[in-house]
Amino acid sequence: MREIKFRGYNKEREEWVYGCLCRHSNGESYIITYLSENVISRESVVYLVDKESIGQFTGVLDNNGNEIYEGDILQYSVAKKRKIVVEWSEYAFIGREFTRKNEKYPIFICSSRIEDFYLKVICNRYENKELIKT
Repeated sequence: MREIKFRGYNKEREEWVYGCLCRHSNGESYIITYLSENVISRESVVYLVDKESIGQFTGVLDNNGNEIYEGDILQYSVAKKRKIVVEWSEYAFIGREFTRKNEKYPIFICSSRIEDFYLKVICNRYENKELIKT
């Protein structure tokens, strides 16, 4: 079973925060940090995050052991250095490759097939919007 957690960018601290996602009725989004593995307590910290930055952990690590989140931009296939962006698509996390014409081709991101690709987190679409044109 994969760990369910989220990340979001806190503009005040200018850093990514990780934990449980909470959405307020006023439309704001918050990440509540875990003190230990998936445990929230009185000592947990609540951070306001930019809702455009929120991404869920896919449950998959790249070839360097880094967690892959929705919104990450990955390099795959060492020889061709192609780039994909991780997205949620109805039932699974997928990677969409952007060709020169911005056409999208999905690659399924799942732990049982991770060895089939060289995957490396290189950045994310929140901090690198110029790489992704939708």
